[in-house]
Amino acid sequence: MTSEIRTNSITSRAGMSTVTMTDSGPMFSGITTFVDNSGFTFGVGGGTSIFTPATNVLTFGTNNTEKIRIDASGHMHGVGVITATHFYGDGSGLTGISGVSVANQADNRLITATGTTDALNGEANLLFDGGTLALNGRYQRGSATVQDGDAIAGGININGTDMDASVIMSVFGNDNDFTRISGSKSRNASVGGHTIVQNNDVLLSLKGFGSDGTNFEEAAQIEIQVDGTPGNNVMPGRIVFKTATTDGVAERLRIKSTGELIVGTPNLINTSPSKFQVAANDATGSAIFARFNASVYSSYLDFYKSRSNTIGTAYVVNDGDHLGSLRFYGADGSNSGYTTAAEIYGSCDGGSGAAGDMPGRITFHTRPDGAGQSMQERLRITSGGQMGLGTNNPSNLFHIKDTGNSSIMRLESNSYSSYVAQIQSNNNVGNGSEAGNLYLRGQSGVQMSGNGGTATQFDLDGTALTLTGTTDGVLNLDTSDTRGSFIRFKQGGATEAWVGCGQGLSLGGKTTLALRSDADIRIRTGSEEHATITTEGYLAVKGQAGNWIYGNHPANYTFHQLSSSKNGDWMMQLRQEHHNGLGFVMRVANNGNNEAIALYRENVSTYGFKVYQNGNVQNSNNSYGQLSDITLKENITDSNSQWDDIKNIKVRNYNFKDDPDKVNMIGVVAQEIETVSPKLVWEDKEGLKGVAYSVLYMKAIKALQEAQARIEILESKVETLEQENIALRARVTNLEGN
Repeated sequence: MTSEIRTNSITSRAGMSTVTMTDSGPMFSGITTFVDNSGFTFGVGGGTSIFTPATNVLTFGTNNTEKIRIDASGHMHGVGVITATHFYGDGSGLTGISGVSVANQADNRLITATGTTDALNGEANLLFDGGTLALNGRYQRGSATVQDGDAIAGGININGTDMDASVIMSVFGNDNDFTRISGSKSRNASVGGHTIVQNNDVLLSLKGFGSDGTNFEEAAQIEIQVDGTPGNNVMPGRIVFKTATTDGVAERLRIKSTGELIVGTPNLINTSPSKFQVAANDATGSAIFARFNASVYSSYLDFYKSRSNTIGTAYVVNDGDHLGSLRFYGADGSNSGYTTAAEIYGSCDGGSGAAGDMPGRITFHTRPDGAGQSMQERLRITSGGQMGLGTNNPSNLFHIKDTGNSSIMRLESNSYSSYVAQIQSNNNVGNGSEAGNLYLRGQSGVQMSGNGGTATQFDLDGTALTLTGTTDGVLNLDTSDTRGSFIRFKQGGATEAWVGCGQGLSLGGKTTLALRSDADIRIRTGSEEHATITTEGYLAVKGQAGNWIYGNHPANYTFHQLSSSKNGDWMMQLRQEHHNGLGFVMRVANNGNNEAIALYRENVSTYGFKVYQNGNVQNSNNSYGQLSDITLKENITDSNSQWDDIKNIKVRNYNFKDDPDKVNMIGVVAQEIETVSPKLVWEDKEGLKGVAYSVLYMKAIKALQEAQARIEILESKVETLEQENIALRARVTNLEGN
């Protein structure tokens, strides 16, 4: 049975609400409220609202999915972007907002939540158009104080007490994009206007400041400047580096738009095309190349040459090609400025026949005196090692050629009226002698000649000494005595010293060179005595101008001495060149309490290092080691397991057979180690075997690390078992209780 009520409209008793039925559905007018049993209220009409009970939430959704929720506390949660023409309110009721930004009316000012009350504030100078954030004014981070020594307020100021006061820029991508700092300048006073810049205009400046205790003062700066006359799509630029000293900030270096690197001057030197130029009015206009390294290598000044016109392409050079040169200029007072005075060339000497073949020569050139004179070669060293002086084709190791029929070589001294020694190349040498003779000239007129004995061989004015001969001896002493000849030195008729054949001086055979003295034998080189053999036979040698040991002459002591004051070099080196030769051996008595070698440090009361006669070693700081720097090593990998080797090594107690005290020691036996790790054992030339204990210690450390790893694994397992045991006992207890 079905009941129906058909009507066009229903009106409330008070006439405030009406429902009109249409074919499209009901229409509500007036103040209409719907209320369900749960307390949900929905009102239609002016001033009405939607209410839910206090414990419920009100949700709105689209496409069967919740989009907006208002909870019982009045908090609204939205999914997606919320867009509105206006947001009303002063923000005093907002909480939990930190740096929130929303669009505010047509000017899109950035709205931020600041202060303890999270009030919304508009930044009038910070503009955002949806794509670009623009700042009209200064950005300040940290202290509001402008930290700029020249009182120029920067557009961006970042202050802090740590590395937060930094700027980091990064680009992440697989294209050619990069980070950059750009500085732009226009001579138009209107922002966005363009007026062409001029030569020397500064486009960008990077400055560094330091506090002097009162203010920030500039220490250095790098400037990007206009270098020349700009044009359409043309902006020549240079980089200028400046530093500050007591005389203020001054330019030190610049890189011009044409690529020249100039130090000490803003202008190019002369018209030279050189890319590196240094100028100064004192010794600072110099360059130093230094290398600090424990090797034989030094710093380099390299010159390269290729016959290719393409940079980076190597085409073989030809014989005579200059590979590099050093040229020396002087100001000649003319408008041209500078003229070369001398040159040194490194050239190809014969051409290259194959890869790795590059014969070379060095030539030295000077310009003769007088205007218009051309450069002349003076000295040449060929690829074969021949040196030519006055000739470009030397045929001997040292070839001197004179084309002027004058003296080839002359030695002079202020103590004499003319030359001391001279070699001449012409026939007019005087004294009726032939050309090419060597002449020695002094106050007593010493003369030597080597033309086959036809002229004077050695003549000292004919009064003090005359030596003649046709053999190979410069000074020949001959005697019929079978003991050999010698020279005796006397004073007042008494013999003081001898030099000669050993047999004649009772010092060996006749072929032995012997020195004999009734006192010390002393040798002086330079300005002082440097070697002495004392009367007792002790040898003392002193390098450079240092003092003898203990400051007194070696004749006062009964031990051998070697002393040196050379800075940064060895006092003594011993070298054995034979591949099967031995090194240094010092034999001492077998007394364990006495030192065999001791290192005594000046002004320190204790010895730094000692080796005792029984082989024990002692030093003052118990530090021993070897070079282990990573720069000396390669193929670095983790060591293999040493567990089995260390486990199989037998540690023994023993004493050495030749030890009279039979001291009980602890260690290993080489033959036993050889069966476990043969690389630890070495053998000397007498067949005695030794053990590399230092490597054995490393193996032990590796094994100890492995043992520690095993212990940690076992500890972990024990911990797991203990926890499982506790759980098991708890279960048993629980079962027993039940």
